[in-house]
Amino acid sequence: MQPTFSIFLGDKSLTPTINPLLISLELTDEAGWKSDSLTLTLTDDGTLAIPKKGVKLSCALGYIETGLIPMGNYTVDEVLLSKPPMQMQIKARGADLKGPIRAPRSQSWHQVKLTDLVGTIAQRHGLNPKVAEKFTDLIIQHIDQTEESDLHFLSRIANQYDAIAKPAGEHLLFVERNQGKTASGKQLEAIHLSGKDITSYRGSLPERSGYQRVVAKYHNSSTGKTESITVGKGEPTRTLSLQYPTREAAKAAANAAIKGAERSKASLEITLPGDPRLVAERPVSISGLRAGLDGKWLIQKARHSMSNSGYTSSISLSK
Repeated sequence: MQPTFSIFLGDKSLTPTINPLLISLELTDEAGWKSDSLTLTLTDDGTLAIPKKGVKLSCALGYIETGLIPMGNYTVDEVLLSKPPMQMQIKARGADLKGPIRAPRSQSWHQVKLTDLVGTIAQRHGLNPKVAEKFTDLIIQHIDQTEESDLHFLSRIANQYDAIAKPAGEHLLFVERNQGKTASGKQLEAIHLSGKDITSYRGSLPERSGYQRVVAKYHNSSTGKTESITVGKGEPTRTLSLQYPTREAAKAAANAAIKGAERSKASLEITLPGDPRLVAERPVSISGLRAGLDGKWLIQKARHSMSNSGYTSSISLSK
């Protein structure tokens, strides 16, 4: 099959201009707070217009025979010009992670619904909030944001609830970690890969974490004393180093730590012919590779590369 792509600036297609000049297209989609990225490397004859920083691009990848799949929206962040050879490299990100969302700020939040907290921060940065259904009824009794960026603050909260907070395109996401679900709670369809689909791989199969029980400390505002809550049963026990402001926050952190311990630390890197369906957080089912590596995995990072040599995808997976 013949690989193809499209690049749009709003409603205007840039594909006819870019296609004959394309040296390479690199697109990276990552789970977590890291921003997705798009890099276009073009032959530059000196007459090619230099895109302005902040310009919005949309990208789709696929094959002429099967059609294109949208891969998201990106904002031009940097343009590099070089010689020899004459080249222009356009770097764009899925979200602006260099602006006010990274600026330190202080604010106290008291008895606030998580959806309202995410909504307030999203509105502050011109984004639309998307919170997973699991968290829509969650009320945070109290939490302080002290000289901490909104991005770091949300990531800290997400870690307490075994979730992911991430700006993506025009949205600010707060979703379950490693569940293969959309923000609405819809399960993403698993992609099935067989050993013959895979060009190369590298897997690591370490043992799971050993602890069975987690203890988290918190400040009891009624008694003024430090108390603790325990999640899980058996030994060994892990005691979290932080002291949390409320019992609810301590319990959430302990639950998140237990879930992390239960997850396998196995990882798998795969390279295969380009497949635009492979995106971060999508489940993958592998068969016919080898014992120990076959089974269900979740994509943590997907990298798509297109050039005159063809179209390849490289994915990083976890259990």
